[in-house]
Amino acid sequence: MAEKNYSYKNFNKTSVISSLNLIQHLAEKGLGVSFVYNSVPMSNKKLAVFRIKGSKISHEFNYVFLKNSKARGLMKKMADKIYTPN
Repeated sequence: MAEKNYSYKNFNKTSVISSLNLIQHLAEKGLGVSFVYNSVPMSNKKLAVFRIKGSKISHEFNYVFLKNSKARGLMKKMADKIYTPN
């Protein structure tokens, strides 16, 4: 949105909801739109996907694990497999 000079402030009302189940329920009832992972509408036949012409939506993804754990190597391997540079 920032690329098109928009922000969340351009919306009349906004809410931050972390429950994907609640987000789906509200969208099913026609109570707004949401930016969610692609798997959410694909797993719910009542929802549809819309695309904004000329825009590509992405965000950072953080891996969190205990310091000095064996997870570091696994996380690195996973990140290397899915990371695609701009």
